[in-house]
Amino acid sequence: MIALYQFPVSHYCEKIRRAPDTCVPILDHDDRVIQGSDSIITYLDETFAEQSLTPATEQLKNEALDWEQYVDREIGKV
Repeated sequence: MIALYQFPVSHYCEKIRRAPDTCVPILDHDDRVIQGSDSIITYLDETFAEQSLTPATEQLKNEALDWEQYVDREIGKV
């Protein structure tokens, strides 16, 4: 079973932008608890490689990471 605990209107749940030590989002999968959006994506990519959330090619992966950093920096500002 996979469960994601989140606060629906929290920007932290969309992406932990301002406080890395916030308590959400949290993924609970088979009694393993993963905290933080980056860690959750990495865990899901490793656990379910056939359905990776991260692009397969280096170019697309780098583009996705660039966008993620841009959103964290510019849109995630308070």
